[in-house]
Amino acid sequence: TGDEGSYAAALAVGDFILRQQPENWNGLYGARILGWQVEGLMHLWNYVGDVQYPHRAALAIGYWEQLELSQGAQGFVKNFGWPTQPHAQSWMHAIVMAAVGKYYLQTLDPSVLPVMNRMANYFQNDVIATLPTGPEYSRTKGFVWERFDGSSNWDGSSHHKWATVEALSYGAIA
Repeated sequence: TGDEGSYAAALAVGDFILRQQPENWNGLYGARILGWQVEGLMHLWNYVGDVQYPHRAALAIGYWEQLELSQGAQGFVKNFGWPTQPHAQSWMHAIVMAAVGKYYLQTLDPSVLPVMNRMANYFQNDVIATLPTGPEYSRTKGFVWERFDGSSNWDGSSHHKWATVEALSYGAIA
């Protein structure tokens, strides 16, 4: 629209995200933090056009991949700040995978495809607990595991499917 207030607000949001240094995210407070930052940077690039946004998103995704590889290359990053047992929360990782997919679709940067593939495998093998079955009028509910520590799952959820579906959809498109 050319609204100067909107543009100024977008620049302020961009400054805020960049001050958070998404390329140095350490896994604490959950993966959603990094996913929202990457997605925000890509929206900012669309609106503002400043190449620093996709550059910093690429650095953040690269650091995510370093953490993921250092934890066994299983497609997730454990939150070691969790008070009891470090684990990954699938809905938060879905936010990351969707953001990485959006980054890829906007940049066509093939360097993110290996980590996206590992994340898709994580969702397919460790997150999806049950698929819906039966005819449409009486279909069973699908469930996803909310938490995964690398060897076991817990807290099945039906409402976290929305994030899983979005993540796998972006992965499939990419």
